[in-house]
Amino acid sequence: MMFLDFVRSAFGALDKHIIQTILLRSWNIIAGGITLILIPFTLRPDVAGYYFTFGSLLLIQVFFELGLSSVIVVRSAQFLSGGGAGAEHHAPDLSRLSGMVMFLQRYYLAMALMFLAIAWGSGWFFFARAESSSAIDWTIPWGLTSLFTAANLYLSFKLALEEGAGAVAAIARLRRLQSIVGHVGFWATLLLHQSLYAAIWIPMVSCLMTSFHVFRKDSVFRRARAQGSTSVAAFSWLKEIFPLQWKVALSWSAGYLIFQLYTPFVFNKFGPAAAGKVGLSLAVFNAVLTLSQSVVSASSPRYVAMVTRRDFSTLNHQFVRHAAISFFCVCMAVLSLMLGHVVASLYFPFFSVRLVDAASMAAIGVSTIVNSMVLSMATYLRAFGDEPMLWSSLVGAMATPLLIWLGSGFGLTGIFVAVAAWGLAVGLPWAACLFRGAWRSTAQPGLVTP
Repeated sequence: MMFLDFVRSAFGALDKHIIQTILLRSWNIIAGGITLILIPFTLRPDVAGYYFTFGSLLLIQVFFELGLSSVIVVRSAQFLSGGGAGAEHHAPDLSRLSGMVMFLQRYYLAMALMFLAIAWGSGWFFFARAESSSAIDWTIPWGLTSLFTAANLYLSFKLALEEGAGAVAAIARLRRLQSIVGHVGFWATLLLHQSLYAAIWIPMVSCLMTSFHVFRKDSVFRRARAQGSTSVAAFSWLKEIFPLQWKVALSWSAGYLIFQLYTPFVFNKFGPAAAGKVGLSLAVFNAVLTLSQSVVSASSPRYVAMVTRRDFSTLNHQFVRHAAISFFCVCMAVLSLMLGHVVASLYFPFFSVRLVDAASMAAIGVSTIVNSMVLSMATYLRAFGDEPMLWSSLVGAMATPLLIWLGSGFGLTGIFVAVAAWGLAVGLPWAACLFRGAWRSTAQPGLVTP
């Protein structure tokens, strides 16, 4: 009875923003499942290795975006809710928002162009060294996928403005529609046996649909531009953005090493076929991680607003309910995946051999649960306008390449067991200590500086 009461209470915290985000993440789970079924039938193991390595290499965009989108969500939420860095307001500060938008346009254009140049160059160097490169048509797919990814990088700040303004549900709907259309094109291209050309679809559709959305008349971007034609408050990147961005930038860059280094490393050491197994397995668990974070991440702008209003009681109450839902979902999903892997190995061996072995799957599952807990705590802490998990992320980023290298001596399983052990022994306890300190400080509001 107590469990049922808890479930009713927890799920009573779901509003339209959370529901839309969950729908988006749920669709991504479904799309990932369909992709998981199609890839073994439409891509050879070595080609699948190229496909998943494409995705990992393109995520070097975090070194150019430098975590700014998460800062934009925080700052725009503060400006539009009557608060801001180093100042207090009682009405939306559109002039400061306009100043920020003018800066962001220049910054993101420069970063997108730099990303495109480096992605093209590094991608060609990386893939051209593979023994099978001459037998696989990867050059045009890589070039076009990089181009559309760069365009999406430029447009990303405009979506972050919308989320900071509270339009989380609308952006989730947009992304769900982008994902549906993009995946349909992706699957059709796979079924037509066009190999890596399928990779172009999702970033291309995202680019086109985002462009249409952010240039509509009522977008936050257009309103900020209109405000800029009348009055623009002086905007200082050094004061408004840098105090939070440098920490988030280092944290996100560390996140690339922690989450995305596996597939390129395996591609280089064990070959494209092994990279395909790792990429496919990680894609499934990353989808689970993303879905489990839906409730917490969708509430991030509201957490910021609560901190701005110093409503810590409501903040803590809602976060506990959201985090409990997240933890329950990730645990159930990981257990389901493990059971599914056992069933597939018994009755569908053709499918299971395209994934890593059961021991590796179990290790990845443990890491997924740990990462879900850490990410929930990080979202709570960032609502205070800080990045207290910076040093733990940097230490993890430095340890991960070493763990992967050492673990690789024992095969793929050794890699994932080593990383899971680090998360349990170091990553999770460190994050819990930081979270506990922030939680206790909310009981003494005088210690909190939003």
